[in-house]
Formats: sequence, C-alpha cells, structure tokens
Amino acid sequence: MKSQLKYLLSLLAFSGVLSCSVNNDSCDLTPKWVVLENDMSVNDFSMAILEEYQLPAVSIGVSDNGHNTYSTKGYWNSNSTQKVNDSIPMFIGSCSKTFTALLIALLVEEGYFSFQTTLPALLPDMYIHSDNEKITIHHLLTHTSGIEQYWTDEEVFSNSNTITTPTQSVSRVRSSFVSTLLKKPPQFKIGSYNYSNAGYAVLAEIIEMSLNQPYEAVIDSLLFTKYDLQSALFGYYNLDGASTLSRHQYRSSNCIGIPIKRGEREFPAILNSAGGISLNLRDFVKFTEILLEVFNSDSLNSTKQLFEVHFQNQDSVGIGYGLHCIYVDELLTYGHTGSDQTMRAAFALNPAKNKAAVFMTNIGDSISEMALVNVINELID
Repeated sequence: MKSQLKYLLSLLAFSGVLSCSVNNDSCDLTPKWVVLENDMSVNDFSMAILEEYQLPAVSIGVSDNGHNTYSTKGYWNSNSTQKVNDSIPMFIGSCSKTFTALLIALLVEEGYFSFQTTLPALLPDMYIHSDNEKITIHHLLTHTSGIEQYWTDEEVFSNSNTITTPTQSVSRVRSSFVSTLLKKPPQFKIGSYNYSNAGYAVLAEIIEMSLNQPYEAVIDSLLFTKYDLQSALFGYYNLDGASTLSRHQYRSSNCIGIPIKRGEREFPAILNSAGGISLNLRDFVKFTEILLEVFNSDSLNSTKQLFEVHFQNQDSVGIGYGLHCIYVDELLTYGHTGSDQTMRAAFALNPAKNKAAVFMTNIGDSISEMALVNVINELID
C-alpha cells in the first residue's frame, strides 16, 4: 500500500499540462479503487473504470512482451449514444513531450547537435539575453532552463501571442514567441526544476532551425511516418466534423460530464511540441513499444539517455528526457501524463517486465485524474 500511495502521488504531481485544478464542487462522487483481479480481462477492467469514475469514454491498452490488449468503452460525449472505438484519436497533452524528446535524441544520434549544445550555437540568428546563453538542450528537456513555465490558463489559453492566422503560420508565430522569451532573462535559476511548456516550444524552434523544416513536418516524417503511427495528428480529432469526440471539463450535479462548446479551451498550436498531439489507442501502445525498444537497444546510446535519471525534483521523482522516472518498491518505471483539463492521458513503462500501459479519456477533471492513477497503477505492476 505504501508503494501504491507513493506512485499515486508521483503521478498526480505530473498529471496535467496546466497548473490549474478543475472544480468539482457540484459533484460529490467518491470512486472506489478498482482492483484488476487475476481473472479479470482488460475489457472488463476498462468497463469497471468507466462506470466507477463515470467517464464519458475511456481507452486502455497494454503491451506485455509484445502481446497487445486494447479496450475502448463509452460514447462520443456524455449525451450521446454513439460508441467510441480504438481507431478514434484522443488528445494526450503533455505526453507529447516524450515524442519531442525522442525526436531530439534521434537528432543527437545523427549528429545535428548534442545534449550540451548551448542556445547561441543552436539559434545563431536569434537575439538571446546574456543570462540565457548557458542554457542547453539538456536544460530544456529536463525543465531546468529557467525560462517561463507557461502553463496556467491565462498564459496558455488567453495570450494573443499564441494565435495563428491564415497569413501567419504556426512556425512563424512560434518563432516570434520563442524570440520574445529568450530576449528576457531567465525567470528562475538555471539548473533548478520548474516544469515548463515554453521550454519545449524552444526545442521545436531548435528542430526547425537545425533541419530547416517546420517542427510538425519533421516529427511527422521522422516519427509518425517512420514508425507507422498513422492516426497521429496535432490538435483535436475532427474538431469541425459531424462526428466530433466531445471534450468535457466540468460535471453536472449528478456527476455527468458537460461537453464544452467548440472553440472553447483549444490548445494553442505553438505549444504542439509541449502538448499538442492526438492519436488513437493502438498507436499510443505502439509508441510505448518504440520506447521499450530504445531502452533495450545496444546501439542507440544517445537516445537511451531519455531513461537516465538526471536528477530528482522536489517530489523525489526522477527526471529523464521527456520522461518521469518513478520507483515502485525497487522497480524503476517511466512515463508521463497529460491533460488540457478537457481530456486526459498517460502512459507508463515497466522495462523489467517489457511491459507498458496507456490510458486516455475525454474528460479532464480531478475524477478522471484519479481514474488515471488507478489504471496505470493496476496495469504496470
């Protein structure tokens, strides 16, 4: 029970893109922990999670020594009778950081730069405040660069700098955003841990300048296409289509999710590298298998640094490159969580057993956060 509690608290510490919490005062639901019994299938487990936490929909997947199990339950939204399935992409929020970190590591492997390369060498045409000149890729990947965190509602959803128009591409607006960030001195001491979405926007700019292509095009070519993640996309799935997977931020007094209106709380594209990816359950599981292959590789020395515990933060959680490293008893596991507070996702790896688990749902409140911890804790053991 002690290790379970520690794992629960560690996951909750990193369970969202944003720092704000969702108010569920109108809903007094107190879910019970769902135990994955020895004779219970993942399909039955996902149904139990859906019902216990009253989620509109949930997708749960497991890779166990190459044997994959998938289960998606629920509906397009809390008022719909149309069922979801494994092929529908869901927004994974800050789990996207692991994709960006993997891309950076592969580029290090190819010799484009090193983890210790500094900003002036990476962005030679950009004015960089003298206090930022010692910032490296290592600092950006581990949230120790000292630059702004950019993770509150006001920063992420209400800042005019994040708005793109038909005449301004995502790349152009992101470049202006990064330039503005780096002109200012660091907000925190370089080397101290301060979780930062903005730092991953800087990484996207570095990728663009190094390959002379938009970040989105590079990751599409070198990750999505290369590894056959056919469902992967940026932003929300089919947002303007007839069959849109609704997002839910709050619940009614009877604890049913309230679908948000289109156009509300849409994650800005300039932060795609920090939290903008959507993909379906099968591709999410496939991505965890890619990470396990990297972990077990004898040749990808630079890429394997994703899994190194570079330091421990104030919550005693190990920080890797785009990964959080959490001990469960004597076992070191790796993963990430993500949410825009309207959808929620997580993955975890147990390399000792060559096992991985993923979780996705289309509601991002604190109850879905508890469901996430329940699922990952039961499946990754």
